[in-house]
Amino acid sequence: MSRGPKGSWALIVAGGGTGGHLFPALAVTEALASSACPPAETLWLCSDRAVDARILGDRHLEFEPLAAKPFSLSPGSLARFVGGWGPSLRAGRSTLRGLKSKHKTVLVLSTGGFAAAPVVRAARLERCPVHVLVLDDPPGKATRLSLRTAHTIHDATLMGLTDLSRQAHRVGPIVRAEAIAPEDHGSCKQHWGFDPSRPVLLISGGSLGARTLNEFVAAFTAQHAEALSAGQWQVLHQAGGEQGDELAEVYERAGIDARVEPMLSPMGLAWGAADLALCRAGAGTVAEVAASAVPAAFLPYPFHRDHHQTRNARPLADTGGSVIWEDHKNAKSNLLSHGPALLELLGSAARRGELKQAIERFRSQQPAGGARAVADSLIGHASGSVTVCRTGG
Repeated sequence: MSRGPKGSWALIVAGGGTGGHLFPALAVTEALASSACPPAETLWLCSDRAVDARILGDRHLEFEPLAAKPFSLSPGSLARFVGGWGPSLRAGRSTLRGLKSKHKTVLVLSTGGFAAAPVVRAARLERCPVHVLVLDDPPGKATRLSLRTAHTIHDATLMGLTDLSRQAHRVGPIVRAEAIAPEDHGSCKQHWGFDPSRPVLLISGGSLGARTLNEFVAAFTAQHAEALSAGQWQVLHQAGGEQGDELAEVYERAGIDARVEPMLSPMGLAWGAADLALCRAGAGTVAEVAASAVPAAFLPYPFHRDHHQTRNARPLADTGGSVIWEDHKNAKSNLLSHGPALLELLGSAARRGELKQAIERFRSQQPAGGARAVADSLIGHASGSVTVCRTGG
């Protein structure tokens, strides 16, 4: 870590474990970088999962992985959580002290997830203010804990939090620039090696993939290959790291032009190529769908007790811009329940056009300006003590 000028400020981003906890913060740091008063130093305290290293390392960002593990009451998971908490707390405190010795102000931006919780606790012990970014409604466990001592709460849900015990700063959807579709959809398709004159089905289970979603798509492709072929569909599939080879074989046997990747980057070119998306409903994914106006069918993650992914997608569905299908956790059940509806979407350009028009109306009312609002709030907090800012924007 480099020494900042006298009067400078520094930012720690706390969170990780999935792209959904990293990508919104990337959008905020992009906005900070283009501001007149960016932090002199930004450091990411994240999980030790490979996805964090890939996302942050690919962008040449400074990060430190923590030993933190998800909380669970099962004996093995609880032991791992307890074993990771102390080292993560100590690492967080040490990092904060180091930054405080060099910068006049140190702020923490928490994006939630198990890696954020010990850093927020460390910030409280070291008397560093915490800004909490709330992406899901209801917030996850780590975020709920952080709300108790947060200096500022930023509500980035699509329609505003429905259950929060204290006032939040409503900022709206957060989408990083690289995740917004360019206007030239033909060029987006060509980027992935597709024919620009033919439609593209985008399938995304998020940065870690989605096993039940992948299995549903594999079963659908095997049973309805002729429908995909008749519509000249091409498939762009973000599969995660485990099922990619299997899915590629499914598409090859079915004679479908497909590209299967563990992760898609830049995501904006993926949304720009898509004529229809089938995806999970993490807060970041929903915000990106809205920002890029992609007709979508959401299969929310079915293993969360609070079903927050369903609530994430509900605002788009209520305005007619998307549909929500329950993930029954079984490929056969999903095929029986949702196969006919997916066939209809694939076969009806008019129906896809209706979804797109509705989502464009929603986008005009809910623009993705949350990143700039959070950046401005962080700068405003630091501005009382920061004296070194560059001129211009």
